[in-house]
Amino acid sequence: MRKSFNIPKIAIILLIAVFLMSLVVGQVAFGESRANPDVILVPVNYGSSDQVVTLLNKSGEELDLSGFRISDGSGNVFEFPSDERTILEPFGIMRVHSGPGAEEGYSGERDFYWTSESIWAEEKDARLVNSEGKVVSELDLSATGEVGLLAGCMTRNQIKMYGLVTCPHCQSQKDEFGNSVRYVNYVECTENRRTCIDAGIRSVPAWVFEKSDRRKVGPKSLERLANLAGCSFNE
Repeated sequence: MRKSFNIPKIAIILLIAVFLMSLVVGQVAFGESRANPDVILVPVNYGSSDQVVTLLNKSGEELDLSGFRISDGSGNVFEFPSDERTILEPFGIMRVHSGPGAEEGYSGERDFYWTSESIWAEEKDARLVNSEGKVVSELDLSATGEVGLLAGCMTRNQIKMYGLVTCPHCQSQKDEFGNSVRYVNYVECTENRRTCIDAGIRSVPAWVFEKSDRRKVGPKSLERLANLAGCSFNE
């Protein structure tokens, strides 16, 4: 004779409560990630006729920048639209152009047109503000040195560095940039193994030039990197 198995009502209630709590926690975690995204502004090429503000996703997760704003502190504001173009891929960049050299009809997913006016100057501060009004990244353009401008140019030009925390040559390469290494689009392969495998990384440090599909392995001087990246650099 088959015995019936009855789950006590109190157990059912507890299971439902745990399930509902997991949903709430998941929503809170998502909200915190949305409010505090791992995205930064990299140094702006304010001396160019096509001034570019570049946003860098430092994480291995997609970020939705719908409703985020860029401000120069002087009343000029660019707000990202609410559509699929604002999805910032892992370790991806997004560029916002202004100035007389900026083009209105950008076809690339990474580029947005702001205005034909020159927004940026050395005395300006650039701020990235999320949809809740919180500043998530701030950049003092007057404090940007030559190394910072180089790192910003390389990131703007879609150049990534792949490395390992256990690799001494990787560390020495990062040391070349000093404090400006935060502006380098760096992928740590111990934490992002699949990303590095998909990129075909077999030896580090590796520099990948996405626009030209080139790669260079081994540490390089800043002058050499500037030459490879098509960036200016005055030590």
